[in-house]
Amino acid sequence: MTNRNKLSQKLVFFFFALFLCSIGNAEKTLILGIHPYLSYPELEKRFTPLADYLTEKTGHPIIVRIGKNYDDHLKNIGENKIDIAYLGPVPYVELTQKYGKKPLLAIIETDNTTTFKGYIIARKDSPIQNIFDINPGKFAFVKEQSTMGYVYPFYLFASHHIGNTILKNSIFLGSHDNVALGVLSGNFSAGAVKEETFFSYQNKGLKTIDSTALCPEHLFITSSNLPENIISDLQNVLLNLHKSPEGKKIMTGIKSTMTQMLPVKDEDYNDLRTILKLVEKSGLKK
Repeated sequence: MTNRNKLSQKLVFFFFALFLCSIGNAEKTLILGIHPYLSYPELEKRFTPLADYLTEKTGHPIIVRIGKNYDDHLKNIGENKIDIAYLGPVPYVELTQKYGKKPLLAIIETDNTTTFKGYIIARKDSPIQNIFDINPGKFAFVKEQSTMGYVYPFYLFASHHIGNTILKNSIFLGSHDNVALGVLSGNFSAGAVKEETFFSYQNKGLKTIDSTALCPEHLFITSSNLPENIISDLQNVLLNLHKSPEGKKIMTGIKSTMTQMLPVKDEDYNDLRTILKLVEKSGLKK
């Protein structure tokens, strides 16, 4: 082999080594997982700006992934297959029961409070005035994992000893919008939705006949495998999101009433754990 060929061979090995090195040093893309509480396009529209902003501010590339369903979302978080997750309070409690605690990033604040409630709704022209007037064969829930579309409303009914009567012939419609539309169309005499959904449809002909107890808001958590420095970077950005015009726009893009994100503790969900146990005892599953 000539000296020229030897030099060429060394250069090939040199650049190949550089290529492998660059691959090894490349930032791992982090996955921001969202539970499918709205359509895929709508959730991508709402959360992609947050993923891009976190990427810019932390230097860690982040993409959005929407769960196939609630169970799929929880399984992926529990098994650390996604790095950052946004989820509701009931799924969070179910997650900790099945997989143990995860690092917490922040809880969302809406209208300057970190709690929210749900409403029992009917048409404005309906003769129903209170929950005792409801025809149990025509009541619409969202889904069993839904905080304000099932768990808290059922707890309200159970506390008045009408839970199993309402549940017996009720139907799960899969989304808060479906429940609101089902009630408006007259297919259901009443239904359970989160307050955000009620306010969206109120002017179209809905009224409230009761409201649920308050519950701690949705939150962001991370995989147990995520390094502490990355968790700290992410948390810092989320807790300061409200301090910039761009950050405020991102928050209201996710939820119009979001005002900021605040520190959160696992104990904040203890009252919810108590309610879930009572609901399960009363007959959570249809």
